[in-house]
Amino acid sequence: MRKALTALAVLGLVLAITGGAFAAKGLLTGADIKNGSLTGADVKDHTLGANLFTAGAHDSLSGDRGSRGAAGPAGTDGTAGLNGLTGDRGSNGSNGANGSNGAVGATGPAGGPTGPAGATGVAGATGPAGATGLSGATGVAGATGLAGATGVGSTGLTGATGVAGATGPAGATGAGTTGATGATGVTGATGVGASGPTGVAGTATVTIVRATSGTGTAAADCGVGNHAIAGGGTDTTPTADSVIGSFPSANGTAPSLNAASNPRFWVATFDGTDATDTAFAVCVSN
Repeated sequence: MRKALTALAVLGLVLAITGGAFAAKGLLTGADIKNGSLTGADVKDHTLGANLFTAGAHDSLSGDRGSRGAAGPAGTDGTAGLNGLTGDRGSNGSNGANGSNGAVGATGPAGGPTGPAGATGVAGATGPAGATGLSGATGVAGATGLAGATGVGSTGLTGATGVAGATGPAGATGAGTTGATGATGVTGATGVGASGPTGVAGTATVTIVRATSGTGTAAADCGVGNHAIAGGGTDTTPTADSVIGSFPSANGTAPSLNAASNPRFWVATFDGTDATDTAFAVCVSN
């Protein structure tokens, strides 16, 4: 180890002293340094790096083992462990044996006064149930009773009539020809039935609608969803026109056709063109 340090120290010293001369000559080797000429005092502390040493020098630089260091601080307590599983329940112990009854006390001497009644002794334990007794023998069967007298029955009813015999085979069908179709009979007269009773009056709301026109024709309109069940016409002026027509209408101009239903208008016609010619209609909901 000392020899390796000496060689390294010489190298550093020579580099510091010679400067340019070293550069001109080239690298120094161990042959250029006299053994023992350099010591540790010639090398500044901490100037030699570990990379300047060979592997063998590294191994030879290992010092003696140091003393044992002081104990470190105690570690923190670990987390408490989980509770163990509940153990199986133990079996029940057997019942203890019953204690024996105490001995009967001796009888006291006769003639003395009767002593006070002793305290009632503790009731003894109930004894085990006795075994079931054997079944008794089956009794002897009683004698069979005498047979009853034979009853005298009445005469039975007459039997039902026997089933009728089978019907004989049908005779052969006749071979006659079909006759000609007869003439159609005269249509009978239409019957005249009695009229049915009048129906109950309805409860529909009745609305009066009026309309005035100066054209000689006035039409009162009941509106969509309603129809006229009656109506008429009037003129209230001193030279009033006369009403010459009054009729229900589906379109406000022409009379409704026969059998038409729910006419919306009632039309009145006049013999003049007075501006006060008025038609009115009695309207109900369809």
